[in-house]
Amino acid sequence: MFAAAVAVFLAIGQVANKKVVEGQNVVAAVFWIRAFAVPIFAVVLLVLAFRGSPPLIHSPAALKQEDLTDSPALAEQLRHPANPAVRRIAGSLSETTRKLLSDSSSGAFSAELAESLRKDLNGNRMLGGELLYNPQEFAGVKLSPETLNVLRKNPRGEVRSYANRLLLDDLFPRSIARKPNCNLFGLQSLSVRPRAAFGVYLLIEVILVVWSQYLNSLALKVSPISLCVPFTAFAPITVLIAGYLVLGEMPTVVGLMGVGLIVVGGVLMHRKLFAVSWKAPIEAIVQEKGSRYMLLSVLIAAVFTPIEKQLILMSDALTAVFYYGAGTLLAFWILCVVLRAPVRQVLKQKPGWAMLCGLLDASMTLAQFVAVMFLPVVITNCIKRAGIVLTVLAGWLFFRERGITDRLIGSLAMVGGIALFYLPLRLPQALILTGLVVAGLAVALYLTRAGARVRGAAEEPARI
Repeated sequence: MFAAAVAVFLAIGQVANKKVVEGQNVVAAVFWIRAFAVPIFAVVLLVLAFRGSPPLIHSPAALKQEDLTDSPALAEQLRHPANPAVRRIAGSLSETTRKLLSDSSSGAFSAELAESLRKDLNGNRMLGGELLYNPQEFAGVKLSPETLNVLRKNPRGEVRSYANRLLLDDLFPRSIARKPNCNLFGLQSLSVRPRAAFGVYLLIEVILVVWSQYLNSLALKVSPISLCVPFTAFAPITVLIAGYLVLGEMPTVVGLMGVGLIVVGGVLMHRKLFAVSWKAPIEAIVQEKGSRYMLLSVLIAAVFTPIEKQLILMSDALTAVFYYGAGTLLAFWILCVVLRAPVRQVLKQKPGWAMLCGLLDASMTLAQFVAVMFLPVVITNCIKRAGIVLTVLAGWLFFRERGITDRLIGSLAMVGGIALFYLPLRLPQALILTGLVVAGLAVALYLTRAGARVRGAAEEPARI
């Protein structure tokens, strides 16, 4: 339900965004959209704080291999638990780790066991699970002042994972290193306090988000909403390319099939131009300003997404979103002052749409966070991107945009490609899904062939 709400909020939010930026300065318009969204995040954080769960900036909770300073001693403690808390940890280990522990009982210790222990401790039964603290089990364990302070905050989300990390540090003080600092950008030479690292990441995030949001709104201003928004479907492709160039990860066959459907969908949105030449639809994508701006916005989003994840790992999702929302609001205000943007004009002419857009943006974000509590992130993102189809329909309904048939067909192809990226499908399942999408496209193109021939390229909206 919440994942579907994300798709609806996103579609209506893009409509409201276009309504705000039409005839307005883009910087001033986005400033007011952020101004109406940030208070919603602030209210949520205040409610959680009053309920005993205030935000907390901390170092990432996940254990790295170098954090296990004495793996043999850790293994020995797990084989012979000295208290109920350690006994509970030992009982939560995977079968593989237990077997490796049993095989190393003679004193031998392997790197395989160390890695298996690290994965188990970082898993959903340990750091990523429920709070490990139980007063009875930890009765004989000396907890550090920091651990006691975090436990008093009723930790949630990533803060709860951090609390579990502190509990493990206290349970195994000789075996697990307590790390009060963060390695900025993963470099040990740049070890700084968590708040300093959070501030650096936040500054980079704000700069990139402001750029991306500006391009997104500019695309909506200069192009039909049903034409430019579907190009957000290219986001998985940027992730695929980045993974290959940066990490050397080869694209899977299923991923390449997803790329194919998304590209085909983008081309089909201009299929009338095939009457001009076979290159004309591709040239239309390149020459259309709105498409270019949206594609660049998606590319920037692919860059700041890992930074956004780092912010969440150092706080929690709602805290990170509040800070980046407040940061982008401040950044757009500074841009308004420097560029002398007509801020008051937007509020005078589009107050209702600006408020609605801000509320929808905040509602979409909050609904997405709730959805991922119940569904895997991949499923939530797949449903969210399905909102592209709703946005295309909204362009026809609210703005009377033409060419809706081809854009709807192209959007459905793109959604099929997105499903191949996000859903954990095996090759046979992916082939079946691709076959169904291709068959559906063939039927849709056949049924609409007469209109395409009659109207030809003349009805394609003029490219800006």
